[in-house]
Amino acid sequence: MKPYKILIFLASILLTLGAVCTLWGGTTVSLGPMDIRIPDLSLFKAVSSERLSAEDLLEESSKTMSIEAIADTIQNTPDEPSDTLKFYFAFMSENNARLYLPGGDTCISVLHPLFSALDNASENPVHIIHYGDSQVEGDRITGFLRARFQEQYGGNGPGLLPLVQNIGAMSVGQSLNEDLVSYMAGGMLGQRASHKGYGAMAQFTHIDSDSDDPLSLIINAKKVAGFKRIQVFADNIEDSLSVKLNGNTQYLSGGPDLQSLTWRLKKDAKRLNVNFSGEADILGLYIDADTGVTVTNIPLRGSDGTFFTRIQKKEFSEMLTALNTRLVLLEFGGNALPMMKDSVKIAKYGTSFAKQIKFIQSACPNATVIVIGPADMNTKVNGVLTTHPFLEPLIEQLKQSTLECGAIYWDMYRAMGGRNSMRVWAEHQPAWAGTDYIHFTRKGADQIADLLWHSLLIYRDYWRLTTNAGMDK
Repeated sequence: MKPYKILIFLASILLTLGAVCTLWGGTTVSLGPMDIRIPDLSLFKAVSSERLSAEDLLEESSKTMSIEAIADTIQNTPDEPSDTLKFYFAFMSENNARLYLPGGDTCISVLHPLFSALDNASENPVHIIHYGDSQVEGDRITGFLRARFQEQYGGNGPGLLPLVQNIGAMSVGQSLNEDLVSYMAGGMLGQRASHKGYGAMAQFTHIDSDSDDPLSLIINAKKVAGFKRIQVFADNIEDSLSVKLNGNTQYLSGGPDLQSLTWRLKKDAKRLNVNFSGEADILGLYIDADTGVTVTNIPLRGSDGTFFTRIQKKEFSEMLTALNTRLVLLEFGGNALPMMKDSVKIAKYGTSFAKQIKFIQSACPNATVIVIGPADMNTKVNGVLTTHPFLEPLIEQLKQSTLECGAIYWDMYRAMGGRNSMRVWAEHQPAWAGTDYIHFTRKGADQIADLLWHSLLIYRDYWRLTTNAGMDK
């Protein structure tokens, strides 16, 4: 067959297929045992029209976030605060990376206790705890925030650490001389316990060792400068528990209640050798600089965030209160999406998540709660990779439930660019998202964390300006 005839033949096939897709796109045709789905061309057109770069998507979220521009305006117009406030009002009412506040766009009274505590962190150390799903594994997002908080307010150390590190962390390395089991209130990586005494980390490790063969834990600093204060939390102690840290031994007596031991080192240590003798549940080790801010990372792979109400409130509250926890970040929602089939299920999830927020607020009333909603999640619809059809309704329900509880919502989905943005992030060079079109890479996690961090800075600076000018909102 001559080449031009082949070309005419192929063109006729394409035209025929195009006509079929145009007339009957989106329908299913049954051919015996097979169902054939005819592609809907409108989906391809919609995706094609959204082909922006990841930088373009972020520009919308960052264009009014220039801290330098705001600072210059404050300096240059000290007698015209109304002009200066226009920068803040524009961000807080329009920007994709803004915080959604329960009292309205500029009613930041819910943030006052947090900002006050941070400004006083040099005298009264502040603890921030970041619970999340697999998006925060390996200290992603948390590690970036920790570095920025500690640059601004001082401090050092990784915060709370589990005895068993199921997933390697960016901040520290850990090694044990025994294989032990983690009991976790949520997620896929640990077992469920027969009781609810999980503590503030939503997990614990049961140990049973004697002085002749103690359990040995080695902790090495990686992306933190060193360790100054170390605190061990334990409960359900049989008889007694001895803990030796770098040669210095302390003891706890037997009993079911939460107890702790604290060491303060004369100088920063890069390496810790901790030995345990006795039988007890170890609820966590807290490591900081005894000043400034510490940020804890708690990843619970596979969790939808509805596990808090399975935790005994007493120990949960005692641990967070003892550490002066002033900010709780909840980054969940993505793992609930596969179960969302209709508006009824979405509403039920919103109700369940609201109970988790109220549990935390009751257990730690001095802490500000910020819910970080899910990122864009792409799936195939009629053969086309696009945003999951129930993601936006889920996000709106999470936002509504959060605000009704008096907590704060940060919309990660809109901050990163909204619909189909995860696919664009995955195509970025270097990649900002994985080929599963669900998870950020470490570079992508830094990008999204930077948006959240700068958003917090804008609200903090607005608080400072309005408080100092006697214009507190």
